[in-house]
This record gives sequence, C-alpha cells and structure tokens, in this order.
Amino acid sequence: MTSRLIVFALWCAALLIGSVYSTYHAYSFYSDDADRPSASGAGGGPRHK
Repeated sequence: MTSRLIVFALWCAALLIGSVYSTYHAYSFYSDDADRPSASGAGGGPRHK
C-alpha cells in the first residue's frame, strides 16, 4: 500500500473512533446544555417582572 492510502485509512479510523466515542458519551459540539435546565419543566417560566 502507498503511504497516502495508509494516511487516509488512519484518518478514516480516527473519525470513526471519534464518532463512536462521542456517541457513547452523548457529546455534541453544538449543544448548549449549560443554558438549559436539566428537566424540561424545571424552569418555572420567565424570570423577569
């Protein structure tokens, strides 16, 4: 195999492993969990007067 094919295979393996790892831990780069309450009804409505 050529070195380019080996590098491509390693790159694909890294993407696959990263995807499986993030799926297993339910992690998302685009999640804003810090801004949302843990339960959907826990907010209690608006916080302004």
